[in-house]
Amino acid sequence: MSHESHKRGATLLEMIVGVGLLVIVGVIFGRVYKSMSGSTASVIATADMQTLVKTFDQQIHSDLARAGFGLQGIGVFSRMDAKAAEFNYRDLVGTYCKEGQLASIRYFQYGKSISRSIACDGTGIPDKATGASGDSLDLAFRYLDNAGKPTTDANLVKTVEYTLRVVSLRENGIKQRATTSSVNLANN
Repeated sequence: MSHESHKRGATLLEMIVGVGLLVIVGVIFGRVYKSMSGSTASVIATADMQTLVKTFDQQIHSDLARAGFGLQGIGVFSRMDAKAAEFNYRDLVGTYCKEGQLASIRYFQYGKSISRSIACDGTGIPDKATGASGDSLDLAFRYLDNAGKPTTDANLVKTVEYTLRVVSLRENGIKQRATTSSVNLANN
């Protein structure tokens, strides 16, 4: 073999080795990028779930704390079941409705979001929906009497217990956040 042909063979071999090394480096960088972007997505999903749970907890706690207030014989609950709660109070400070109007608030799960609707003296205000960013969501209510036992009699309800569970299904595992809390009714 001539010196020239030996030189071309070595150059071709060097090119093949170089391309092989580039492929290996590319695969390594690809995996590192995928791992880092997956971790970032997981952190963002966890933060979204925490925000959803915290916002819901603050809002429903505030609303339920007013349930029954100032009704003077009008029923507190329009609806009581495991997946929805609808309750009333007289809006004496004008928080959602005009001062003195009957505020009716309904919480329910609609698909992958929590919906909150308000009516003032029967006139509805557009629903406010809180989504779960494509995650699964489960909202549940329990109605308890003075002794802390479940009841279906609206006149005996002294405490409303609610649970919100959000699950995020990601490639690197399942993440979930949940809140269970209860509110004692002020004037029932």
